[in-house]
Amino acid sequence: AVREAGESGFLAVLDEDDRVRYISKLMPEREIRYDRDITVSRRAHQVTSGIVLLAGLSADRLAAYAARAAEEAGDPDLREAILSKVEDARAAGHAVNLRGVVEGAAGVAAPVLDADGCVRAALNIAGPADRMAANMRKRSAGHRRAHRLSPQAAGPVATRSARNAVPTSLNQTIIRRKRRETYA
Repeated sequence: AVREAGESGFLAVLDEDDRVRYISKLMPEREIRYDRDITVSRRAHQVTSGIVLLAGLSADRLAAYAARAAEEAGDPDLREAILSKVEDARAAGHAVNLRGVVEGAAGVAAPVLDADGCVRAALNIAGPADRMAANMRKRSAGHRRAHRLSPQAAGPVATRSARNAVPTSLNQTIIRRKRRETYA
């Protein structure tokens, strides 16, 4: 996906505090690129990886996260904004943010599922906002290519609790990995 998109790639997970932790990154072979510090955690609702990861939470856990984030920010409208972003990501199968937390950065993210269909990580492609906006179609193609290269995605995507299913449309752009698959 990084080679096809020509932008930076990051793999992210939610930590025990529901903050985004980047666990891996791959830089493109270009001079001007986005290179985030992966040692710094991010608020999940502020980054595309986080929105995708929040989409995998149960309804109760997502509601609790949104309420807590709104309270911490002192912004009662933030709760609904978070829930809306997550619902949009579920419907689209990915999240897009053309105006990132870091000035001049933008990104698109898709979920990575485990063999049981639970969201375990997010694949994020990020780059300079102007270039990302101008080439969004190419970024989406990178995620579709990553999906084609991954094992088939069948059935509804389960949330972490496996009680509430994320809409099936999420399956159209996810990356699913079988437990026994090995990469050459």
